[in-house]
Amino acid sequence: MIDTDGNQLGIMSVRDALRLAQERDLDLVEVAPSAYPPVCRIMNYGKFRYEQGKREREARKRQKVVDVKELSLTLKTAEHDLAIKTRNAQRILEQGDKVKMSVRFRGREIVHADLARRMLEGIARQLTAVGQVERPPVVEGRQLVMVIAPRPDLAERGGRAERPARSGQAARAAQTDRTEGADRAEQAPGRALEQEKVPVAAPVDGGAEVQAGEPASIEAGEIENAQDEDEPVGSQAVSQDRNG
Repeated sequence: MIDTDGNQLGIMSVRDALRLAQERDLDLVEVAPSAYPPVCRIMNYGKFRYEQGKREREARKRQKVVDVKELSLTLKTAEHDLAIKTRNAQRILEQGDKVKMSVRFRGREIVHADLARRMLEGIARQLTAVGQVERPPVVEGRQLVMVIAPRPDLAERGGRAERPARSGQAARAAQTDRTEGADRAEQAPGRALEQEKVPVAAPVDGGAEVQAGEPASIEAGEIENAQDEDEPVGSQAVSQDRNG
């Protein structure tokens, strides 16, 4: 029998142990049922369960569940597809997970396992910034497998890649440029209207100049002379005969 302070009270009957727990308004808990004699302890069982659950939740927060994600290749994978696979592997490693790279052999391609090995080693060299080889390339059945794990420093950061944030000074400069551009766009129509109001001299018949915006004054005699000049000769002769 063990009390709340951890002191051993010795061997006693179940009835006496229950009476002692009830006197202290606590619970009697069997902590080692397989021992002989069984070991019991007086405690607050509800508080014990609460503290135990709290410790388990804190432990789950600290632990990181690492997943292994597989990317499959072949000996005939093109350079462009190989670059895409490499970028996907980099993204997975930045998230804190492991990458399993496998090269599948078809038919007699297994005799060229050295080519697949060189392919995986090249991918591993490109991923040295975010990962390290946990398992070198080995042949498993009809495929060559390599496992890459994230770097320890990347795992400590929570498995997220850091991206440079835009500085406040650059953002303010961009906002100032947009404001000045809007002001210039608003002032442009006003300047165009001012240019239209500038007087321009326009030549008229007789060498006289009339300012733009002012009506041109023409004598009545000049209009009659102009009409006489435009009238055909035959019509003048007919009008003289009629008068005679």
